[in-house]
Amino acid sequence: MLEWRPSFTPWRHQTKAWERLSTYKGAAEPTLVTTGTGSGKTESFLFPVLDHCRRQKARGRSGVKAMLLYPMNALATDQARRIGDYLAQPELAQVTAGLCINDSPNADFRRVMTRRKEMRQSSPDLLITNYKMLDLPQRGEDRPLWEGADLAYVVLDEFHIYDGVQGTDVAMLLRRLAAAVGASKPDRPLGSICPVATSATLARTGATSAASSPSPSRCSACRSVRTR
Repeated sequence: MLEWRPSFTPWRHQTKAWERLSTYKGAAEPTLVTTGTGSGKTESFLFPVLDHCRRQKARGRSGVKAMLLYPMNALATDQARRIGDYLAQPELAQVTAGLCINDSPNADFRRVMTRRKEMRQSSPDLLITNYKMLDLPQRGEDRPLWEGADLAYVVLDEFHIYDGVQGTDVAMLLRRLAAAVGASKPDRPLGSICPVATSATLARTGATSAASSPSPSRCSACRSVRTR
């Protein structure tokens, strides 16, 4: 299901997520991962995303290919450090990542760009940010960052927080993002972009872990942005 993958044996929910999110033999499917804290939610989406970026980069395709959204800068910076460690592996040597948050990081990260100017000059394959930065494509000074973008994934971590007014706001920003990168279609607001969400709180009755299609009833963002 993946051309590149780590050496450990995945859990069932990770395997199911990889099957849904892999682009190795077809398009990725919208996926919601609901499993407990520390059970490997990040690995459920990150490996298919990195595998996709690696394959596209090998084909000579530049531009942003995936966007990871976190509710807090602390979570985004923590994931940047983690992703930098993976990108240090020889198999991922050509894949690039960028951390784009409201504040300037206090430290540099291995293999992860942190300066906006650098990202405008050479767009990262993987953009790590927060939902408040979803209007980046509309900012004149940041438009060069999106040149040649072929956005395949948008990942929302801690999906359960996107409810009420905030959920509706994020849903509208996602629609604008898809339109700005030329991905939206009349009957599919996100078009070819595959939405991915994770949550340790948003669980199905009787299930401890799952990787499944998102239900429109789960939160405002999901209700407002229909993918199919």
